[in-house]
Amino acid sequence: MVASLSCAHPGNWIGLPSHPVLPGTVAVGVRQALAAGWQPSRPGPAFQLLLPDSSYAR
Repeated sequence: MVASLSCAHPGNWIGLPSHPVLPGTVAVGVRQALAAGWQPSRPGPAFQLLLPDSSYAR
């Protein structure tokens, strides 16, 4: 699975707004991907997931 977030990586050099990826955010992403049909045990291309700002566990 490849998860895309709408914020920059905390280590970005440009100074863009960022948020750390917390365990709760990862859990939300995994649950959303599973609900959307991701089957982690099946081979194939990476499952693409976009996590909107409202999904971040803060």
